[in-house]
Amino acid sequence: MSKILDVRSIGFLHNLKNDTRSPESFALPACMTSLLEYIGEDVGWQIIHAHNREYDKRKLYDALLAATGMAFGLLWHREICPSSFDLTQVNKHDETIHYAFDYVGYNCEIVDKSDSSLDEMKSLITRSIDAGRPVLAFGIVGPPECSIVCGYDNGGDTLIGWSHFQSYDPGDCESNGMFRKSGWYEDLWKIVLCGDKKDPKTDLKDIIRRGIAITTANELYGLLSGAAAYDAWAEYVSDPAYESIDDDELSGRYWFHSALVGNHAEARCYLGFFLQEIAGDDEHLHKAGDIYKEIHDTCWEIWGIAGGLFSGDGYKCLRDTAKRGEIVNLIRKIERLDFTAVHELESWLMKATK
Repeated sequence: MSKILDVRSIGFLHNLKNDTRSPESFALPACMTSLLEYIGEDVGWQIIHAHNREYDKRKLYDALLAATGMAFGLLWHREICPSSFDLTQVNKHDETIHYAFDYVGYNCEIVDKSDSSLDEMKSLITRSIDAGRPVLAFGIVGPPECSIVCGYDNGGDTLIGWSHFQSYDPGDCESNGMFRKSGWYEDLWKIVLCGDKKDPKTDLKDIIRRGIAITTANELYGLLSGAAAYDAWAEYVSDPAYESIDDDELSGRYWFHSALVGNHAEARCYLGFFLQEIAGDDEHLHKAGDIYKEIHDTCWEIWGIAGGLFSGDGYKCLRDTAKRGEIVNLIRKIERLDFTAVHELESWLMKATK
């Protein structure tokens, strides 16, 4: 038996459907937004203007980034690991998932691989798909981040869906571009089943308290955070050893930095959109939103030092002492902006709780 639900794509695959969406680089909120859209919830489409073009943006993605606390995060793995980019780790992982479902007003069931056999997992997934509910699955494609399972084949032996980390090879995909994955249980970490509706938890005070705590923490669950993460990032960029290493190694080291720039730009930009969407006439929320958008623009200035985001030899800027210094100065500017935004949020919170 097989079944496929027509769920909107996520991640970097927008071009498959001539999609004009703004980037959605964070897996969990992107998958959640497509799940909610498929089951009939309003995801709040809007047109924005940036980088000399128009984008279609899903506002629910912004809200989920904020509500989970992910939009407030900056993480640094001490072993320079790409898991630094997975901002679900700003909370305990299951808490991040629950914050997302609580915000949109749905129950969820989190099932760990350790608690369920292959046959049980197949049954849970296929029953949910048959009922018209996509399933969130962590780890079945690429690293242990979120993908959205939209269908199955061979009774569930093969799963079908979207992932930020899937193959682009048509031979690995359905005709609509979705991945096909057999042997998926081996790499699975957990699945999340969308349950019944409930009262949403959208209290902005709770979201702001969570965000302030995340930004001001120096460590979260074994990862450097906040000021400590900014220190580690600045130190990483400042390394004079870059002047003597070969191109391949230097390119890899630059990639880590550049990916962090992109993550930070998107997280803070969409946090700015979220705050200003709900700010009304409150000056503190509008100021914080402007500051977060300035962080986004400053991240693009960092790319500019390397010749732009898509510069083929941009990594060579790390060999230049002056350019490394310029990048560090901009990282420190972003850090100051981040904590200035926190001050505005604290002022709003003090006023809102009187």
